[in-house]
Amino acid sequence: MHLKVLLFEFICGGGLAGRPLPDSLAREGKMMLQALVRELKSLPDIEPIILLDRRCSLEDVPERARIVYLEQNQQYQFVVEMMLPDCDLFWPIAPETDDVLSSLAELAKKTKVGALLSTPSALRLCASKYRTCRHLLRSKINAVETKYLADVSPLDHDAMVVKPDDGVGCEGSFVVLGRQEWQQVVDKPARAEHLVVQPYLPGRSLSLSCLFRHGQGWLLCCNEQELLIDKGRLQLTACRVNVADQLASDYQALVEQVAVAIPGLWGYAGIDLIESQQYGAVVLEINPRLTTSYCGIQAATGINVAEQVIKLLDEAPALRKNVNQTITVDIHAGIH
Repeated sequence: MHLKVLLFEFICGGGLAGRPLPDSLAREGKMMLQALVRELKSLPDIEPIILLDRRCSLEDVPERARIVYLEQNQQYQFVVEMMLPDCDLFWPIAPETDDVLSSLAELAKKTKVGALLSTPSALRLCASKYRTCRHLLRSKINAVETKYLADVSPLDHDAMVVKPDDGVGCEGSFVVLGRQEWQQVVDKPARAEHLVVQPYLPGRSLSLSCLFRHGQGWLLCCNEQELLIDKGRLQLTACRVNVADQLASDYQALVEQVAVAIPGLWGYAGIDLIESQQYGAVVLEINPRLTTSYCGIQAATGINVAEQVIKLLDEAPALRKNVNQTITVDIHAGIH
């Protein structure tokens, strides 16, 4: 069956049309979009239609693909809505911030085009770190204590992480180690009502790459995140994809628990967690979209994730690793 699939990666696809395009964000966005196009290239029945900011470029694009450039005076929402009726499927890669991702899912629903991602309600839940953690705790899943900034005292924990409730990854996250630093946070009220606070837990910073389908969940691989604290700012510098882990069976059980707790999760999603010696695996957040780790999964495991996501439309995925190695996805240096 021949399928036209509209691909929209927010940063490279025109989400910042008419505004500056930061190099780091464009690099990371292109890495994910390039990996997705490369996987779709091996599927002969898929015709990718790629939205691309005129300032961006792609390599290794299949001949059957069509690139539509967005100009700086165009709004991506209008272009997406105009193109969707001519497509069979829609695959957006976009931030949860300001409900961008859920609004794209609503747009696909409105135009009756299948979106290769979770339901709008699941996306809205996962967009809020506070609501996600509260929901997981109610479902008896070990999740980090998360409070709004206004509800936290500087004496609650020795070290705390302050981050936007709907932020992506480490964006806008910083570590507070003492009362003086805490006061600096409180004295800067910009977006204060959107900030949440979590205890800074020592342990391994991990992410789980997963597939979900109607209450079922499958672990693709476990990844170790390399984080840097620079002047209090928390930054993701690299991700080691498909690390060997003795707790893999426990993580599969965790993925299944999350699938039951949030049955609207569908397709690829990442679960960020801390593996703490004191508390075990503690979930930090759920990212219901392609993540940086995705870029290295096929090289690390041999699994074509895009193929398996499309397979989810009809049946369970076939996850057989014919390669088993660790691949590093470096935010600045690429995949190696």
